Amino acid sequence: MKILHLSDLHFGANQAGLGGAGPFSKRLLGLSNLKLNPKRKPDPRVQEAIINQALALDWDYLILSGDLTHLGTKPELDEARTRLEPLIKKAPGRLLLTAGNHDRYVLQSLGLLEKTFGDCFPFNQNRVGIPHLITEEGWLIAELPMARPAWGAKGQVQLEYNEVKEFFLGANLPVLLYGHYPLVWPAGFREPFTHSLWAREQWAQLCELAPVAAYLHGHVHQNWAFEPPKGNYWAVNAGGSLWSGGYLLTLASNRCLPPQPLWPLA
Repeated sequence: MKILHLSDLHFGANQAGLGGAGPFSKRLLGLSNLKLNPKRKPDPRVQEAIINQALALDWDYLILSGDLTHLGTKPELDEARTRLEPLIKKAPGRLLLTAGNHDRYVLQSLGLLEKTFGDCFPFNQNRVGIPHLITEEGWLIAELPMARPAWGAKGQVQLEYNEVKEFFLGANLPVLLYGHYPLVWPAGFREPFTHSLWAREQWAQLCELAPVAAYLHGHVHQNWAFEPPKGNYWAVNAGGSLWSGGYLLTLASNRCLPPQPLWPLA
């Protein structure tokens, strides 16, 4: 089974605005940073190259692990939908999403991602509890929803830890897990407190205890793929997709083969 992993594509830079959030909203700071620092604006040509590359590749599921936008406004999400529509049509029901902190920038952002991508996982499910699906190949793919409106950029898993752990252990299936924030960091990287995940160590332990073959995320605008010292899984960050492309993963025999980087972009 092939998984294409991309993240932090930040569509709609030219559409970003306050979105009715008011002059004292966090969006004003974010909008100022976006307008005053051109380097924050992604090159639309790179975004288009990523989409074209994804259209040309063979994959079973495409996982976008958050931050489709800058400020979580409707115009940005509408542009994201338009740009991603060819991929949605390529494999209906096989585009898997999670919200990033930029998609949940303020309270006014709540519900917009679900409405815009209502035909994509996990928003196409009415299931209460842990967002997941079971593939024909016998894999459990699950989302850890982590983003919430807040003044800072810290994340918090919106699920109960023991419930998730028992569910994974009881499923008796190999697990592909994804969220927006890193659960582990490569050697030599210093975790930024203001951009980290609450209870990160506990959720990282989940990957050691449960049959998790890979954890996919974004948030940090760099790419890496490594096997943590503890556990038997791959930690894959595609947060640098706009600069380094994404990853193509092969899941076989209850394990994840070494992820294949997809740069340079053609």
